[in-house]
Amino acid sequence: MKWVINMENETKIICNQRLILKAAQSVWAANKYFVLACSQQQYRKVREHLRPDNVKLVRAYEVLSGVYTAFKEVPSADLPQITNALYHISGYFKKVLPSAARQEMDMLIQVNPKEALRILESYTLHYQVDYLLNCSLWPSKRGNCFNQITAPLKDKGKTYPPNTLYWNGNSVIFKQKESNDIF
Repeated sequence: MKWVINMENETKIICNQRLILKAAQSVWAANKYFVLACSQQQYRKVREHLRPDNVKLVRAYEVLSGVYTAFKEVPSADLPQITNALYHISGYFKKVLPSAARQEMDMLIQVNPKEALRILESYTLHYQVDYLLNCSLWPSKRGNCFNQITAPLKDKGKTYPPNTLYWNGNSVIFKQKESNDIF
């Protein structure tokens, strides 16, 4: 494992390929529905760059960074393809919601995406849907940097606490203190 240490701000650059891949997957999981709400084409590009048989981490990072930069100021409910993302997210609740509630949600997504977004986030918290808890599409998560790993990450017996790792394409930055800076 290669480390570059900057003692001034307690930052380490980690070049462990396995950890970089885990970080990329974690960042993608958090940003997947945000990207889908912005552009289905960009979503497909990131997914293609993260395919196991042809991983291109730097390219995936560049696409994610570009989407984040272009849409970071746009409220989630106003993103160009928000309804598509909300339909995908609502699928996580098809087994726990009665048919009438699912139909209501489908209608709400069409007529009031902002309210649908709020309700789906509350369902995520209520039902503790792990995969959606750190979703960057939620208005409560929009202030986080897109490349920050918000869940604990384990590698080779070491656990990195939430909000201390940042994926940077071909490296991972470990920062002792939480930051909202993009690395």
